Amino acid sequence: MSKLSLPVVVTPTRVELGLRCYRRHVIADILQRARYFSASLEFGSVIHAGAAAWWKSNADGDVARRLAYAAVNAEWAKRFNANPSLNAGDLTLQIAEAMIQAYTMTAEVSGPFGLETGDWQLVSVEDRLEVPLVLADGRKAKLSFQTDRVVFNKTTNHLVVVDSKTAARMDKRWERQWETSLQMKLYKAGAARAYDMLPENIDVVVEGILKDVPSNVKYIPCPDWSVDTLNEAVRQAQFIAERDFDLLARDMRIPDLMDAAVNQTSINYMSCFEYGVECPFRRLCTSEPEERVALLTSEYFEIPEEDSGY
Repeated sequence: MSKLSLPVVVTPTRVELGLRCYRRHVIADILQRARYFSASLEFGSVIHAGAAAWWKSNADGDVARRLAYAAVNAEWAKRFNANPSLNAGDLTLQIAEAMIQAYTMTAEVSGPFGLETGDWQLVSVEDRLEVPLVLADGRKAKLSFQTDRVVFNKTTNHLVVVDSKTAARMDKRWERQWETSLQMKLYKAGAARAYDMLPENIDVVVEGILKDVPSNVKYIPCPDWSVDTLNEAVRQAQFIAERDFDLLARDMRIPDLMDAAVNQTSINYMSCFEYGVECPFRRLCTSEPEERVALLTSEYFEIPEEDSGY
């Protein structure tokens, strides 16, 4: 369902997309249109479901592992079996099960901080948090973010936010991207506000899960970003929220918003082939302006709420 309501709510990934190409953000994140489902992203959701079941189980290893397998199978059925047109390619249910088996054998609840003394407690698994964003003119918005898991060491007052990422390779290039990740900075800034903690007591960790057999898990702690750096990230979220607010405040009727989305939003043509993949909305941008709304309504579908990543 389209996000046509005020106050504006932004998420870290949507802020990133809005900064890369604002038109793509409006069409994908506000109108919630898509041309196809990505097998890679759907497969990632399958692995996330298994990992979440593992941590939520509160059971011994064998029982928890069976629950993780069941979650993987249920999510696979929902995303692949129920959608025969989605080509999984080399990705299979057997690979997903093998990845979860490896994950349950090697994953650490606190990531790379497992040797830290103290009492680690699992705070949340896949919970969504919202914190207020005050825009430049006093208007109010929200930053919403979902963490894969949050753990807390009450002995050392140390909070760890773990974000799981499936990856085809986990080389140095993959590792270095997290140094400047706006998504991770906003997780840290948001967690500091949500849990009323100093950023210096919070670590954000990327938990890489190799998309292969045999699989393995790698932990990448994000830098200890300064408060000024985190505030800079928050200003980026405010910037996108302000643009969204201005867009929605003009008119929230679908026909008018569709026209505004495809004809009155800024475009970054350098973003049309990110990671060597064509943007699904490039067809709209290369069409004549008077043809774009018709193309949007005829060739793009609305993403179901549960699959929107919101």
